[in-house]
Amino acid sequence: MATQPLDLDELLTAAEVARALRVKPSTVYEAAAHGRIPCIRLWQGKRRALVRSRRQDIETWMNRELRKGNGH
Repeated sequence: MATQPLDLDELLTAAEVARALRVKPSTVYEAAAHGRIPCIRLWQGKRRALVRSRRQDIETWMNRELRKGNGH
């Protein structure tokens, strides 16, 4: 099965994810570091990793969390 090329326009920054979730970007970085939110780690910096999230992955994750009752 061939993989689809990554659409870079669909990658969200931590700040964009934070805006969508109405949290601080530091919360997104912390969640990403602990594997609680879907992300792609591009590289590890001195303080934290540079992360990006696919829009579709975030939407799927949010819907799954809402169905589990983890959201209000």
